[in-house]
Amino acid sequence: MPGSARRDDRITTPVAVSPLARARISADALAATRAQKSTYAERLQRLLAAARPPLTSAELSLGLELNEREVGRFLSTSPRLQNARPDRELRALIDAVLAGALVLAVQAALPGARREVVVLDAVEARRLDRTWTLASFGAAIGLREHELEDATLWDLGAGGVSARKAAARGPVQRRRFLGRDVFPIVLGAMRLSTAGRPDDAEAVVRAALDAGIEVIDSADSYALDEDDLGHNERLLRHACAGRAVTIVTKAGLRRPGGRWVPDASPERLRSACEASLRNLGVDALDLLLLHVVDPKVPLAESVGALERLRQEGKTRAIGLCNVSIAQLHEARAMGPIAVVQVELSRLSPKNLTLVAHCEGLGIPVMAHRPLGGHARADRAADAAVVEVAGQLGTSEAQVALGWLLAAGPNVFPTVGATRVASIVDSAASVTLALSPTALGSLDRGLPPRVIGDEVVLITGPPAAGKTSRVHGYVERGYERLNRDERGGAIAGLLPPLREGLAAGRRRWVLDNTFPTRESRRAFVDAAAAAGVPVRCVSIDIGLGDALQNAALRMLERRGRLLDAAEMQADPDPNLFPPAAIHRWFQTAEAPNASEGLTVEHLPFVRRPGGTRRALLLDLDGTIRKTTTGAPYPKDPSEVLLLPGRVETLRSYADEGWLLLGVSNQSGIARGDVLSTAVVACFDRTAELLGLPLPVRWCPHESGTIRCWCRKPMPGLALQWIVEHDLDRAACLFVGDMETDRQCAEWLGVPYRDQAEFFAG
Repeated sequence: MPGSARRDDRITTPVAVSPLARARISADALAATRAQKSTYAERLQRLLAAARPPLTSAELSLGLELNEREVGRFLSTSPRLQNARPDRELRALIDAVLAGALVLAVQAALPGARREVVVLDAVEARRLDRTWTLASFGAAIGLREHELEDATLWDLGAGGVSARKAAARGPVQRRRFLGRDVFPIVLGAMRLSTAGRPDDAEAVVRAALDAGIEVIDSADSYALDEDDLGHNERLLRHACAGRAVTIVTKAGLRRPGGRWVPDASPERLRSACEASLRNLGVDALDLLLLHVVDPKVPLAESVGALERLRQEGKTRAIGLCNVSIAQLHEARAMGPIAVVQVELSRLSPKNLTLVAHCEGLGIPVMAHRPLGGHARADRAADAAVVEVAGQLGTSEAQVALGWLLAAGPNVFPTVGATRVASIVDSAASVTLALSPTALGSLDRGLPPRVIGDEVVLITGPPAAGKTSRVHGYVERGYERLNRDERGGAIAGLLPPLREGLAAGRRRWVLDNTFPTRESRRAFVDAAAAAGVPVRCVSIDIGLGDALQNAALRMLERRGRLLDAAEMQADPDPNLFPPAAIHRWFQTAEAPNASEGLTVEHLPFVRRPGGTRRALLLDLDGTIRKTTTGAPYPKDPSEVLLLPGRVETLRSYADEGWLLLGVSNQSGIARGDVLSTAVVACFDRTAELLGLPLPVRWCPHESGTIRCWCRKPMPGLALQWIVEHDLDRAACLFVGDMETDRQCAEWLGVPYRDQAEFFAG
């Protein structure tokens, strides 16, 4: 039609949304964005308020796997950040926590330190120890925050048995293994690679890791035959990719024709180690065990070969399998034995004595065949385990593993599994709380859990860690005598020891400093008179580590460093001045077998440090000087930076280093300067640098050191290390005096003299 043609001639570019409509849509979208931001800002505030004291934005950010500034951006009312809000996945996570589907966990920290925050399923809560506080938000109670009581917390997700018969559950008691605290059940991976290997082997491994297991036991010989060597290690490399796990491997067996043939020659051990490195895809093995004592090769040669591999950095630690106490001592003469693995179960309890011996040496024991192995095949049912499991309404495996965990604080049941369900059930045994009655029933007819009658003297300087060592003895039936608990002088412990020995109580542990031969003599004589041997366990710790431990303990218990008067008035006998530790090192005499006792040495090993790095900086003579020539400024106008400080420190700050000051300011105690002036001078120093430089200082008098904050005492720097999660080895301490150098040495922090450091 002519009319239609004319209308078509008028049409140009089509308009789907008019400018007015688009403006309205944009306004509505902006309003929706702001409403969403407001909603989730309110919800994030609820999460912040879940802890006491409330979480910081940085703590919650990291707990939600965000950049530490993200929660602050979501809460900000700045026009620049009006569109900053959580994405869809994060909104779902926040909503799940507030709906009670997930739980927020907060770990306590030293004052000033950042707390760790995690979000987890309620079932996973049993993996956490009692340093964590859980907060749950239940929809049924109107999103009301509440903290769970311990009794509830440790039963979360325990399920699987009726309420009437539910076994008592406790927290996961993590145990020391290769320098860190780990989940105490180990996955034994042999059956995943030998005859009858399951098709879903990787699923079993991942289920073990999901259940909390952190250590897996492998070997190059876990394979079908010689052509299949390394199968298990390659399996674990793939299944554990991206997971934090310690893989223990072994060398010393061949598999010709599928048989198990010992070969622990040095050449074979070296080639097996090299193959394990390739199979696992690592530069160094976590732990390499001698799989078997080869009757054709002297034990010293085999262990010597492993020790050379350790010294070369191909393995971080070495250990032994299937050895006697005598063989253990022979091996320890060749190098440090980190772990021992032996067969141990209720049906095969012969190695209980070795377990107790290793405990005294601080050596973990991996207990393989923990459910009986071949012995279980010979005895279809363990009547005592069946009875206790029935009473508790839990599995027989959990009862057997619970008994094994109670056999010693250094025992790590190594559970072989080919099914997901079995490894999950075994992992749950760590929360099973066996009563003394149940343990007594399970112990009936078995060897005692202790070495025998003995008096153990745990010696070392104050703050060496003696108390942590004594707990295992007490759990195994030893009676403890400690001067800090009873008060008075150490001689006051002799009468109860003599009376107890005379009454037939013949297992004792005394964790006191015992610095000299004379301080030990009366206790050795008392035991000898009763016909009881004495074992002296000496904790070998350096002066710097002991000083650090004492200062850290004060921070943990009091939240700050006490001054001399406060320490004297404090009722806690373990909070003392530095002189107590110095005095011990000045007077100590190493224990010797000539005293009528056996001696075992336990090296002190500090747990790995943090992840951040910092310059720990002295100020006066290192960063600044004064316009008056005085050693320190009394007024901000007197502060003068030393040459080259700005450029050097800014270059470190630009690379991500923290700048943290530590300073002795004894002028305050003398009345030469006010603390307010000292702070003003610190502020002026940072202003001249144009860089943040927070400073901790000691206000106490010079001369005899009576506090933990005056350098060379480590207290001030330790506070920075704890607060900022510093890696000591990655930091630098920069100063100009011997007290600075000594402080760095005691801390284990590399030291640089200021003249060298700022020279370019």
